[in-house]
Amino acid sequence: MNRVAALAAGILWLLSAAHAAEPIRYEKPTGAENFRDEMGRFVSWKTGMTTNYLKVYPPNYTGEQARPAGYCPLTTDREFNSRSAKTPAEWEKVRAQIRKQVTSYFGDVPDLKLPLDAIEDPEADKGDYVLKEVAIAFNDEFRGKMVLVIPKGMPTPAPAILLYDAWGGGIQRATEGVYSRALAIHMARQGFVVVAMPHWNKIFGKRRDLCTMGATVHFTRRAINYLLTKKQLVHPDQIAILGHVYGAEIAQFAAAMDDRIAAVVASCSWLGPTRPYSSAYWDPPFWADGRAMGSIIQCVERASPEMYQSRRRVNYRPLPFLTQELLSLIPPRPYLAINHLMGAGRSATADTSLRECLIPVYNLYKRPWAMELIEHRWGTNEPVNARDFTTDFLLRAMCGIRPGHAGAAVVKEVLADLRSGDKAKQLRAARKAAWWRIKEGKADFSKMVGSADAPVRRAGIKALERTGDMNALFKHVAHKDPVVRMTVIEAMQLYGTEETFEILAENEMDRDRWTKEAKWQTLQVNPWE
Repeated sequence: MNRVAALAAGILWLLSAAHAAEPIRYEKPTGAENFRDEMGRFVSWKTGMTTNYLKVYPPNYTGEQARPAGYCPLTTDREFNSRSAKTPAEWEKVRAQIRKQVTSYFGDVPDLKLPLDAIEDPEADKGDYVLKEVAIAFNDEFRGKMVLVIPKGMPTPAPAILLYDAWGGGIQRATEGVYSRALAIHMARQGFVVVAMPHWNKIFGKRRDLCTMGATVHFTRRAINYLLTKKQLVHPDQIAILGHVYGAEIAQFAAAMDDRIAAVVASCSWLGPTRPYSSAYWDPPFWADGRAMGSIIQCVERASPEMYQSRRRVNYRPLPFLTQELLSLIPPRPYLAINHLMGAGRSATADTSLRECLIPVYNLYKRPWAMELIEHRWGTNEPVNARDFTTDFLLRAMCGIRPGHAGAAVVKEVLADLRSGDKAKQLRAARKAAWWRIKEGKADFSKMVGSADAPVRRAGIKALERTGDMNALFKHVAHKDPVVRMTVIEAMQLYGTEETFEILAENEMDRDRWTKEAKWQTLQVNPWE
């Protein structure tokens, strides 16, 4: 792309971004405590139970102001030459060049405009959601599949999530695996259309003309093309991407290369400077001229080589771009980084080098608060409280919904539909109530849990769970529907009381495998033992 074309593309992008819905700015969580380091300095907010808390970092937090500033692509290129981009238009020229470098690393990327030639399998009814397997053309030679998880009764067009799970389980792990890892099902029950994507090492590891990451990003973009044809189901401006562990690397690569992705969630990523406990955690963590500078690019060092090479041998020491340069393509879109606490004395530093890299770019677009950072205590798992925060983040970022702050008109509409006697209206109202955390309908939600209709009762218990009323929830802990029981047990990880933990511990083990595991995990976080 020449300079004129790059500038024109940048101007068009800016014009489209200017009309996008402004994300809701987040703030101190209700009931959160201030977390301070050993020196007594404020670090983050701490919310949740003692044994199962989240650390939520305030907007624009960059850690100790006295230490050296981190690397930022706004001011320095990969060869350590000074770079000056003082306006969004100037930065767009740099973005175009970085994308060109990333594409050169990918290899021979197929034409994105090739016909999708989609083949859709019949829907598989799972009670409160359906599964639909879809195969689309990767290029003119072969196809790739994905699985849509579509919750019943949600307001449409709905927000959607492209989901890349961890390690290699891919679609099966996200949709049918053990309870704690079936992230696609959990997020669908929050009211999102979820697209479980195939994992990189199962599909794209044998190509000679295209490295695995390049192929995976291309297929992600093809999946977006497909979603944009489903105008009655998916909102075209509300397509997010969520990745966990290696899936987080894919999510960030894909978001960097496609501005149609409205929001990004990277959970347990090793792509950027995510080792804050390094003795030199503020150093630029990248490969440059074959030298390791401070902490290295962890994704390249840790991941299987075929994630980056496949049968196309590429030189990844150095890469033709820096990790920070890649991530700097994500702003100004909302970006949530989810990390896990690594032990005593380490949590106070957080992922500050990542923020120092990206916040100046967000500042350029006057959106420093669009980047959010949380930490949890569950290792490489995706715990209930992190999933709950992710839901609120995506609702704020894509839908303009500020959970817990529904206006009078919204509450009135929801309550009217809940009490209409129409199951379809009740179901949609419960989905909206869950999004907004509407507490005024608690009695109505409890009635819905008694419905003979699975989607209605499961949407009702989810709406009730989002109110945070553990006393109202625990009345349903022995419900005949295992999904209702599981939702109540999971809620205890967010709102549990000493009495509820004692009652749960005395109950017999549940025969349903997901509910059984939910109980086992919940009892582990009991702060009163």
